[in-house]
Amino acid sequence: MAGIGRFKLSDALGKDASASKSARERAKDKEKGADKATAAEQAREALESSQAKNAEASIRGHMVEIGRGNQQAGRQKAGGNRGK
Repeated sequence: MAGIGRFKLSDALGKDASASKSARERAKDKEKGADKATAAEQAREALESSQAKNAEASIRGHMVEIGRGNQQAGRQKAGGNRGK
């Protein structure tokens, strides 16, 4: 118990701690970084959205979609003469 109170908290922090930024300054810097990341993400999403709007399906892709629709509607012929 003799050692209690011998040292200050600032002794444990070291010499660099007094020169470092305050918690408020670090929080502001973190927010600025988050704002930049958010802006970059929004720009990327806007680019992807415009590319998706301008994209056109190939003829083959379009035919595949038609086939899927027919199959789901039950109009797909499964080899042979059905209904005759």
